[in-house]
Amino acid sequence: GSSTTSNPSQSVAYSEIKKGETKEFTYTKKELAIEGIEIIASENINSAKIKVESFGTVKPTSIQIEPTAKIYKYLNLDTNNINGKITEAKVKFKIEKTWFADNNYDSSSTKLNRYVNGVWEVYEATKTSSDSTYYYFEATVPGFSYFAITAEAITVITPIPDDVITPDVDNETITDRGGIRSEERRVGKECRSRWSPYH
Repeated sequence: GSSTTSNPSQSVAYSEIKKGETKEFTYTKKELAIEGIEIIASENINSAKIKVESFGTVKPTSIQIEPTAKIYKYLNLDTNNINGKITEAKVKFKIEKTWFADNNYDSSSTKLNRYVNGVWEVYEATKTSSDSTYYYFEATVPGFSYFAITAEAITVITPIPDDVITPDVDNETITDRGGIRSEERRVGKECRSRWSPYH
């Protein structure tokens, strides 16, 4: 845990990107979480470079506030000749399935947060695929800075088993408002089947 240990990082550069061109910056270090960054140039760019640095869960000193969600990784996307010269950027990243399962986090709540002027801008992350180890995501952002990949805890209420009758509902209510019990049962089954892989 020595403070002199440098963070994992990787730089990818292109000598020239033409206006309107889409370029993919590909990263191979798995500690970075980011696998690719695709940019669309809004003007001709020379000596374009994007360096990805991972801070893990340790908040970089230049960031004053933490995102409210659970942190997977803090990242710094340090660029040369790119900010302000792109129409958009697509960030592609992956997260171990075990991180979600072990912490009871919801993979569909994954976000890419960008730190700008002292506040976190939150961008939706779309799950693009998965394999036996990872979920793969992508998020579209307008530019680069510090980022945090986050997710939220699962907040599903444990469904009541079919054979348990809620004590405060008497039989008259059930027959009067027909279908309440079957609706409960249907929702219960959906919840159970949705989370069954974790059992």
